[in-house]
Amino acid sequence: MSETKYPRQIYAAQHRTVSLSVEAVLVKSVGADGHPPLEIYQEGLSRFVFSIFENKHGGQSATANIRVQDVAGMFAAAQAAYQNEMFWESGPARAMSLQAQAIRKCVLELKSGTGKKENMSGETARMAHTRALANVTMAMGTYKGKSPLNILTADPSQRDGLIRQRDFLLKNVDKYPRNQEQADAISAALELLQQGCLTGESDAGQGGMDVSMQLEPVPLFVPLPHPLIRKEQNGLCPTYEIGLRWICGREYPVEILIRNYKAPVIRQDNGAVQVQTEARQDDKQMSFNLSAPQWFDLERAIRAHMTRFEILSASAQLKEAAEISYRQAQAWKNQQD
Repeated sequence: MSETKYPRQIYAAQHRTVSLSVEAVLVKSVGADGHPPLEIYQEGLSRFVFSIFENKHGGQSATANIRVQDVAGMFAAAQAAYQNEMFWESGPARAMSLQAQAIRKCVLELKSGTGKKENMSGETARMAHTRALANVTMAMGTYKGKSPLNILTADPSQRDGLIRQRDFLLKNVDKYPRNQEQADAISAALELLQQGCLTGESDAGQGGMDVSMQLEPVPLFVPLPHPLIRKEQNGLCPTYEIGLRWICGREYPVEILIRNYKAPVIRQDNGAVQVQTEARQDDKQMSFNLSAPQWFDLERAIRAHMTRFEILSASAQLKEAAEISYRQAQAWKNQQD
């Protein structure tokens, strides 16, 4: 039985051409080394190492670190993105939002004298229903994961493509009854487009735009240059960047992007280091996407390992903290005497 090559790995995932590996490198905060022991982790060294590599011999790879202190914020952002996506995928939530927008539009028209009071209730309800219907998500084809409302709001030229999609859905409606709902959604969106409700100044910021904004990518971890100063050679410093974001509406919503390159750095008087990214060399970028269940499994693995590390470190760190406090108290008492 062969020994593992990845003793620190806590999570792995694989696609057809690329794989993801996450390793834990956690270092205990030790008072004897000048670090407060109850902070648990030594800040500059404790990290999770993300690696993306091609599934072939000699293939390209990229590696980056996420510090332990950045994990909680990353998980909170992911949870918020997931809940936001689930909320906007629910039919009642879409209907309530769109009906509120339609009412607001009618009220503005009444205030400006362009609307008709007697038509407000019926027209508002009909428009709200049409918008809610048009926001049903497509389950297959080129537009999978998107709604006709969002598609035409972003690009009205997709009209012909949606008509072809509707015709295809209707051909198979007997075999797949749910096709009817998607076909009706396309018809509703085309009706709104024909009425001018998806484009133009009167609809900006009111009609379908807010739904598209709800589907904007949510940053989980913002990529910034991190130079490895100790490995600098010939004036170039190995540097990594890692960014994570949640792209709503996708089957694999979590995008992990790692960038490795070499670049010159400028050391400032205050000790800060500035990477000259415009002069980067040997630049390579790799990405990997996780489904929501995969992301939550990665989150589980990281949390579980941190909990295990903290429990195993607690006894020694608490004992050391008590001993240091006692010695300091004794030294202060001796000074008073």
